Amino acid sequence: IINNEELFIKNMSGRLISLNFFSDLIYKFKTQQVLGDIKLIGSFDNKINFKILKGLFKNKHIKNLKNFNGKINSNFKIDITFNNDFTIKTNNTKSNLKFNDLNLTYNLDKKDISINKLNTEINITKNKISHISNFKLDSKKINSDGIYNNKTKKHIINFNGEFKPDLILKNSLFKDHVNLNAKVILVKNKIKNANLKLSLNNTAINLPYINYSKSKGKVAFLNFDLIGKNNNILIEKISYVSNKDYLIINDLNLDKDYNLKEFSKIKLNLKRNNFKIFKNKNLILIKGNSVDFSKLFKHYLNSKNSNSEFKQLDTRLNINIKNVYLHDDNLVNLKLNGVLDKGKFKKLSLLSNFSGGEIFTAEIIRNKKNNRILRIYSDKTKPLFGNINNLSGIYSGNFELNREYKAENFSTTTVQMNKFYIKDMPVLADILSVASITGALDILKGKGIYFDKSILKYNTINDEIKIENFYGSGPSLGYIIDGRVGSDNFFSLNGNIVPANTLNKIIRNIPLIGQVLTGKEGDGIFGA
Repeated sequence: IINNEELFIKNMSGRLISLNFFSDLIYKFKTQQVLGDIKLIGSFDNKINFKILKGLFKNKHIKNLKNFNGKINSNFKIDITFNNDFTIKTNNTKSNLKFNDLNLTYNLDKKDISINKLNTEINITKNKISHISNFKLDSKKINSDGIYNNKTKKHIINFNGEFKPDLILKNSLFKDHVNLNAKVILVKNKIKNANLKLSLNNTAINLPYINYSKSKGKVAFLNFDLIGKNNNILIEKISYVSNKDYLIINDLNLDKDYNLKEFSKIKLNLKRNNFKIFKNKNLILIKGNSVDFSKLFKHYLNSKNSNSEFKQLDTRLNINIKNVYLHDDNLVNLKLNGVLDKGKFKKLSLLSNFSGGEIFTAEIIRNKKNNRILRIYSDKTKPLFGNINNLSGIYSGNFELNREYKAENFSTTTVQMNKFYIKDMPVLADILSVASITGALDILKGKGIYFDKSILKYNTINDEIKIENFYGSGPSLGYIIDGRVGSDNFFSLNGNIVPANTLNKIIRNIPLIGQVLTGKEGDGIFGA
């Protein structure tokens, strides 16, 4: 219907794939204004062109959506005024969008997250967008509401509900469901600040670094206060409380990949861990009564991967701990001074004693070639080798390690052990069984095989170990071995096992002919 002042478009309807629309519109010629109502009813399915949808919304989160399906029932109160060239002069349209039973997949950090039974209502005006939603994540319900200011680009979002953190987070400490209450403020789609409160009663917790665990059903709470700043995340405070256990971290600064950059203070009291960590510019100070490294120490000795979360640490380090728990012993009055460069020790001086007074020391210095030299001495072998896979049967005696780092992925190492026993070592038992050395096998299963000395020299290139020289001698057995250990833990070894080693030693000590007959130490006339 057209007259001199207005154009009426009545009862217009149509269908776009699976969406039906209905509209009544008026165009006023004098004011160049469009008024009216548009209604959109129908369902979404995978036939909808999401490239168009993403272009319309111009939101980086829209592009991460896929497998979108559900129902829509929306109303638009149109109020648009145009300029003479038909560009929009003002837009006072009010929109009400209702989505029901939506199912979709959202890609977060290359991980697909399935969101089901999403019901949401969105109200859009010139100045703001408000929304209220509920949905299911892993069959648990989560509620959300929020307001977005079109002028300031500020978006306030509230969440509450139950979810499994490992569905969203990488390497989550929590494997079961937690209850969440959160308030997040974004500006221009970047986190400005947030407060998260988690109830951890229904999940078990495991912190392997300090051997701490909480069982499922035990009351615990975890709170986060964080700020987004210059593409980094500053967590002003993290507080964990469970009965008498607590952990408080202040001013934790992470980069966009969640690597540790800075912090100011950490205070904790978790079972056998009671210490504080302070950071002031380029100095980290750790002091306290005790720390439990019984699991971390074993993991570190058997791991080929460096701790990437500390790779940005460039700092001096000072540690003073009264009691350090290891797997089967304690270190007392541990004092450490060092310098870290990109998370690796550039300098190190460590002095401590075992619970019985035995000495344990370590240092890193520079030689004349300016290469790093690592030296470790211990009056006891068991606390170290007892935590290394395939070497856990070594006990008693002492050892010394010297390692030179000649290049980024190349080092040479010499290890010497004195007056030690080997007992219940499966690898050695298999070798002795194949060699049919039954006497030595019986000793291995009993008190153990005694060795006066063992020396191992090897090179490490990337993750492969090449054994240059490995020999040992004792009253009942001697050996000499060379070979390699691949990055895939494949062993390729050659050598001799020499029983009746005492008799071989007597022959070796005969002037001139002894060494001709028996060879170097570890070899002998009597061999297998």
